[in-house]
Amino acid sequence: MYQLVLQFAPWSDRDFDALVRLEDELESVVRAGEVDGHDWGSNEANIFILTEDPATVLQSCMPVIAEAGLMPSFSAGCRLLAEDAYARLWPAGDAAPFSVT
Repeated sequence: MYQLVLQFAPWSDRDFDALVRLEDELESVVRAGEVDGHDWGSNEANIFILTEDPATVLQSCMPVIAEAGLMPSFSAGCRLLAEDAYARLWPAGDAAPFSVT
């Protein structure tokens, strides 16, 4: 099982209710996993999804994220639940490490 993290930074110009609305919208499109909550702070917001197929779930989430106008601040990573290190999934080809603060 993987933890997929959808990360939005900076989030300082948005409020907590906007994060909850986004999480609700994502729940309606995630079929190959389970939206497992969110956190907000350190100028970033994260939505956590448990899945066996992070790449497929990420693709299903992209239209919702784009519709919300969040692509410029969006990145994504995943990790096996038994591990600590994340692998970056988005932006594709970005070699920067992915972390959750």
